Amino acid sequence: MCVVISLFLFFELKPSLETPDISADEGLSYSTTVFLMNNVSENPFHWKEVVFFGRHYPLTSNGWNHGALESYLIFPAVKIFGIHLWSLRIIPIFFGVLIIILTYAVGSRLFSPAVGLISSSLLALNPFYITAVKLGPSLGFSLPMFSLIALLSLWKYLKTEKNQFLYLTAFSLGVGLNAKGFFVWFIIGFLLSTLFCYWNVLRRIKYKSIGLTALVFFIGAFPALCFYYSSSVMRIVAHSGAHATYLGHDNLRILENLIVRLKQLRFILGGEKWENLFSINFPVVLFWLSFFYIARLIIFGEMSPEKKQIRHLFLIILFVATTSTFSFTGLWRVHWCILMPYLQFLIAVAMVEIFKLRNSLSRVFVSTCLILLLTCYSNLLILRYHQHSLEKKSSGTCSIGALTRWLIDNKYSEPVSFDPNVHFGLRIFSGLKMCNRETICWPDEKDAREIIYRSLSQPNNGRVFIASYIRPQQKVNEFIQFSLEELKKKMVIVKDFTDPDTGKLRFRVFGVTD
Repeated sequence: MCVVISLFLFFELKPSLETPDISADEGLSYSTTVFLMNNVSENPFHWKEVVFFGRHYPLTSNGWNHGALESYLIFPAVKIFGIHLWSLRIIPIFFGVLIIILTYAVGSRLFSPAVGLISSSLLALNPFYITAVKLGPSLGFSLPMFSLIALLSLWKYLKTEKNQFLYLTAFSLGVGLNAKGFFVWFIIGFLLSTLFCYWNVLRRIKYKSIGLTALVFFIGAFPALCFYYSSSVMRIVAHSGAHATYLGHDNLRILENLIVRLKQLRFILGGEKWENLFSINFPVVLFWLSFFYIARLIIFGEMSPEKKQIRHLFLIILFVATTSTFSFTGLWRVHWCILMPYLQFLIAVAMVEIFKLRNSLSRVFVSTCLILLLTCYSNLLILRYHQHSLEKKSSGTCSIGALTRWLIDNKYSEPVSFDPNVHFGLRIFSGLKMCNRETICWPDEKDAREIIYRSLSQPNNGRVFIASYIRPQQKVNEFIQFSLEELKKKMVIVKDFTDPDTGKLRFRVFGVTD
């Protein structure tokens, strides 16, 4: 039933598979897939690649922390069905359904069928999860699968002490690092919690098995490790990442960063853009009730084998949340996606443990909480459906489709877009050469003005520029105007693209003249 519900929601709710809108991170991975399919050797995003029998195989999709693994996972669908959003997003949706099934299997195997049913239901109805899965590589659609396989295989090893399960755990963690660099937070949290909870078992592992486990992990993580070792990323981190990142995030403010991370739980547990609704508060409140109830159970309860598993789950969440306060970029709330199944496990385990108290009050409490929680999620999903309908009616960001066709028809083969979202969307769906990383900037990037100034100062040669008004690009647009004034050049508007229903400006294509 959970799979059927989630399949309906994946295909029906925002963002639609047909909506030609693409995020910057999504575009990075999809561009890599397109380059892989066409055997393109250009290096627009400072990736690392290997050449094998004349074909180019990228190791990452950008020069920072986006691995190329999910670009390869998407490749078969793109190869078969061609380049459009349906083929790009069908694989993430497949993984999204698979992870729901795996969540049920892991919860049932490690705890009880009730935990598996509750946790998979919460995941299948979670508004953030429904939206995030279809954005695919933006958030790492494969990461929950690798983390769940690692958890299940580890507990299988602890039960049987067969080394093949230990090697599978290490391999799953290593492969996950090729999807997203921030998976290292989960690896560290998983390792610390495992050592703390099961040191008496792990200390019996022979040195040979430890060496083979480490080797298997390095084999799984080999592409990502090669990239990080050979690129400038580690040197940048060594010099500045320990203190302040290029976006201004201070890693030494540990307590402040942890508070920010905890506040971001509202986004993950309650859904995006609905902070003003009362119903969003209940999933968060229930999570904290579950968190403190499990903490009390661990501290004052008898440490049975089942309680050890609960303690392990609790510490994984705690350690990963704490580790994630250290970032190479900033504290993005979507990073909480790395703990998606585990947050649902914690709530489910707490509900089942309270239900086991065998008194009418506890059972009424659990039943009421689950009904309220599912009602909240249902309300949020209905509101999302309503928003989706409004966006389809008003065309939303579909203006990018008209922009793509217009650029092709007018033979603008090398347009320049400073908005990464627009840039990657045009590059993929139009086949235009566009421009390289040196002409793309994020609004908060320190060198945004320098990138824009350098691009606008080049000889015109009939090239057009694209300003975006879909997202908060106010800073970029201000930089464009300021650069033109400083260069003593004027903006010549070539074409405006507006929403046909609202009349709001979506894109502006312009040239420059002295």
